[in-house]
Amino acid sequence: MPLKSMHWKTTLAAAMVALLTMPTVHGQVMCPSVSNLDTTTNCDTGQALVSWTNPILYDSFQVRAIDPMTLMVVAQVILPVTPGMAQPTSVALDLPPGNFGVQVVSTCPAGTTSMTAVPHNHLAGLVDRTNVVLEVASAGMIDSAGGWMSFFTLSTKNFIRADGFDEICAEQLGPGDVVWVCCGTFPNNYALTQSDGQLLADLILAGVGVYIEGADIWGFDNLTPFANYDGVAGRLGDGNVVPDGDDSCAQITGLAHATLDLTGWTEAYDGDSTSDDSTDRLFPTGTGPFATDLLGDNAGPVIRKTNGPPDSHYDVAIYYRTEFPFVPGVPGEPGKVLNNSIELGQSDDSTKTEVMLHFKTGFAPFIRGDCSGDGTCNLADVIVLLQHLFLGTEEPLCLDACDANDNGGLDIGDAFYKLQFLFAAGAAPPAPAPSDGCGLDPTLDGLDCLTTAGC
Repeated sequence: MPLKSMHWKTTLAAAMVALLTMPTVHGQVMCPSVSNLDTTTNCDTGQALVSWTNPILYDSFQVRAIDPMTLMVVAQVILPVTPGMAQPTSVALDLPPGNFGVQVVSTCPAGTTSMTAVPHNHLAGLVDRTNVVLEVASAGMIDSAGGWMSFFTLSTKNFIRADGFDEICAEQLGPGDVVWVCCGTFPNNYALTQSDGQLLADLILAGVGVYIEGADIWGFDNLTPFANYDGVAGRLGDGNVVPDGDDSCAQITGLAHATLDLTGWTEAYDGDSTSDDSTDRLFPTGTGPFATDLLGDNAGPVIRKTNGPPDSHYDVAIYYRTEFPFVPGVPGEPGKVLNNSIELGQSDDSTKTEVMLHFKTGFAPFIRGDCSGDGTCNLADVIVLLQHLFLGTEEPLCLDACDANDNGGLDIGDAFYKLQFLFAAGAAPPAPAPSDGCGLDPTLDGLDCLTTAGC
């Protein structure tokens, strides 16, 4: 399952040390490890493809995947060696989605063993609505990806980490999923390639939300197809419409656009580097003489640099409230986009909560207790919940609405709570209560709300 706590590379390193220091027989000849160990994900089969090079002839191999949090073996294949036959140099592992360490344990003719390992991010087979944290920036003073992962852990939201765009199985993501792209700040930044930008464009058109951080994406780096769908001024072919940034951003203040309201929040911004951060100055699409992006003109600033005199202030985050596709043949509502030329992963948790509640596609307005999604609270809601819990009927589109007692889970207690409210003068469901009308969930939990017809 997706990783839920700590920085998984640190945990994996500890696991590797533990496994490498297992007792060995004194005086035995050292057994060399396999070399060039590599893993890839086959998005079609859902398998992890493991390959390596054999420096000598071995007697057998064990290939296994380890959960770095529990040190448990998640998958294992034992490969015996047949004399006179070619030695194995690859194997496919059946894995669930998650972040793992893949090991090859090889046995030498003398009976001794060796082990080598690499990390593997397995993004195939995703079923639940998921946050994909894509960390492509080099190490800097701000660990934004780590900050977001820690926040998702505390708010009990599923997430899985990726180290590169090529690890994403794009066809398995859709509405309710969000890709959090952490490209970093100069000089530790990552520049999007044309294929990266096309992947982001495809995800947006498939209904996937895209949150992206990068100081140079809009004002310095070469534009990619993403520029046609990001909501920032300038499209592919226009060149860098927004000006390259400077190193003056030391305070950031929240603004509001459409459904994303960050007003009332201000904090110091120390930057990611002791050198020039080159924080781009962002303008929403439709600014100036350039063509509007392909998903409408509903874009506006939500974070501004506010230190220094007023004439030095500029916007560092643009929210694109995409509403309908202009692209022929592409069905459904596109994903929302939040562009940042700063790094927000280490910001105040209340700010990240607002970003989650108003940006993430899985947070739609609802009425608590309205499990059927028809805009009213009645016995039909209890029936829908019980059928889902005990008869395996289709999952309701708004799980938050079914959580009548707001304990963060769905169980028989929600049905009892709703029945007491309806027929025994029991307490009303917590906010957004039936008397309040439609609203967003004020608390973060493991339940999402994709949509409700009644709201």
